[in-house]
Amino acid sequence: MCDPTTAHGRSVRLWGCDHSRGRCVTTPIWVPIAVAGLGVSGTLAGVLLTQAQATRREARSWERQRITDTETYNRQRNDEQHRWQRDKRLETYGELVRESLHFAAELVPLMDMEERIWDPESELYKSRHRYFELLYRASFLADNELQAHIDSASELAENAGHRPYDNGKEKHEFQAELLREGFAIARAIEDAARQELGLPPRHRGPANDEPQTKPS
Repeated sequence: MCDPTTAHGRSVRLWGCDHSRGRCVTTPIWVPIAVAGLGVSGTLAGVLLTQAQATRREARSWERQRITDTETYNRQRNDEQHRWQRDKRLETYGELVRESLHFAAELVPLMDMEERIWDPESELYKSRHRYFELLYRASFLADNELQAHIDSASELAENAGHRPYDNGKEKHEFQAELLREGFAIARAIEDAARQELGLPPRHRGPANDEPQTKPS
């Protein structure tokens, strides 16, 4: 009968005994340890693989959410910017149209008062100064068509304070031309502003909307 714990003077783990032959069948102790180690390693590898896959899924999900949030933010910002620009255009262009008509209507009376453009106390100087400031602000918002009419209005305002003729008839003709040009520019500014804002054009009857001001 063999000792199940000893074989050839070495410590072993009993795996089985063959009693008919009087010997024990044994296996080295490192074998079950190695098997157990492989089992643990496999389990650990499975856990790590699962965690890695979950991490990648989470990263992809986070990236998709980040892209969605960024697109939503940009869309909202663009919408807000568009609304702000439209509101600013409505305000500025409305003021510009009113001031253009007012300036055209006051051209002849202002010039008849013989007030010079370089006198800071004169009404002509103050009127031109307000008009220039408004034209300047509107130019930052205007498209190409409206900008062209703004440039024409600026040129008109530059000419408003000059008296190139001493002859009464020539002076009156010059004033009448400025008056017609002033109202034509005011109408062109309004039409271009409406078109840029997508508003319907203003209906004008056959009668001219210029006041029938006879130059003195």
